[in-house]
Amino acid sequence: MSFVKQSKADRIRKQRKKKPQGCKAVLEDIQERTSVSSGEAEFITFKFRLENGQLVYRNAPPLLSSHSVTWKMISGILGADLSLDYRQWIKARSLKDLIGRKVLVAIAQKVNRNGNAYTHVEEVFPA
Repeated sequence: MSFVKQSKADRIRKQRKKKPQGCKAVLEDIQERTSVSSGEAEFITFKFRLENGQLVYRNAPPLLSSHSVTWKMISGILGADLSLDYRQWIKARSLKDLIGRKVLVAIAQKVNRNGNAYTHVEEVFPA
């Protein structure tokens, strides 16, 4: 009997017994940038284009811990539960290699501290 390792997204789907709700999207760009206001804070911006042409973003600090937003975004894009081996793979490769992948994105509306509403990517699932 052979053991086939399932991705975390597949295990979650089986537990929920349904396909994750989300909009179909394509990862269009990944940018590394420094915050203008503080000058020191670095962010990775994941840019997704929805089927209707709308652009949605998710900013995350460039941390590669098992609970970080960046780790969850990459895990969702790849459709795999990332292990230490994947962590080394990600460090060795450019994140730009992920551009063009089709995914499902869960969108959330939030209000910033100025009271302005904005839309961002809450979670990513493989398509």
